[in-house]
Amino acid sequence: MCFKPVTRKDDLITLGYMMLFLIDECPFNLIYFDECVSNRVKLKELKKMKKRMTAEDYCPNVRSKMLYHYFKDVLNLRFDEEPYYDKLKFHLISSLMNLGKVPHEDIFH
Repeated sequence: MCFKPVTRKDDLITLGYMMLFLIDECPFNLIYFDECVSNRVKLKELKKMKKRMTAEDYCPNVRSKMLYHYFKDVLNLRFDEEPYYDKLKFHLISSLMNLGKVPHEDIFH
């Protein structure tokens, strides 16, 4: 099996998926495959779908909209580009605060 190198962008997208999952707004929860479809086919279809997704696709609902700017910035990163982590952290902290959650003070250091 041949693997692509994982980038910072990939890691940040995964973090975004986790945030969507935690607020119960993961767009992939709505995908259903026939039981006879193999896992290999399912993964291939998910990969194609993820390549086409935009920030709007990741954040279609009111609760997920708060992550729109995070996904927009992350999806616009080039393969080897270093992310502007302070801005992304700001987006995530703002999202948590919009949910009424106060991040631990150590996150600011």
